[in-house]
Amino acid sequence: MHKLPDLGDVCRRRRFLTVNIIACVKQVPDTEAQIKVKADGSGIEEGQIKWVMNPYDEFGVEEALKLKEKNGGDVTIVCVGPARAMETIRTALAMGADKGVHISDPAFDNADAYVIANALAAVIKTLPHDIIFCGQRAIDDDAGQVGAMLAEEMR
Repeated sequence: MHKLPDLGDVCRRRRFLTVNIIACVKQVPDTEAQIKVKADGSGIEEGQIKWVMNPYDEFGVEEALKLKEKNGGDVTIVCVGPARAMETIRTALAMGADKGVHISDPAFDNADAYVIANALAAVIKTLPHDIIFCGQRAIDDDAGQVGAMLAEEMR
């Protein structure tokens, strides 16, 4: 297995003054929330649920912030979700991120991983970026597909 180059060295060789870092986050139900299925089986009752940043995405934000601390630069949070997802972006900003981008449209409600990855890619392509962090998977659907699909869309 070969070792990846240090991003700081790469940035200095390319004469970047800073590293532009993107961290993708998702808002998910708290693991301690009591989940109830709607009577018609079409989803979950969201009224009493506490929503939090996906823990695996939080690891990605933490790594992005470590990279920023080591090499300088900006961390931009990108999140697809309804209006309540702004709270997750605010959490990442409170952790030390510099900017947040919220992608919100009813068309993304109950969207699959492919649609979410395409939405993320469309927005991220318009933002300066040198590296993108995604969580390994989301704890709500446990699919682990968005990061890989996003990588493919960014090629």
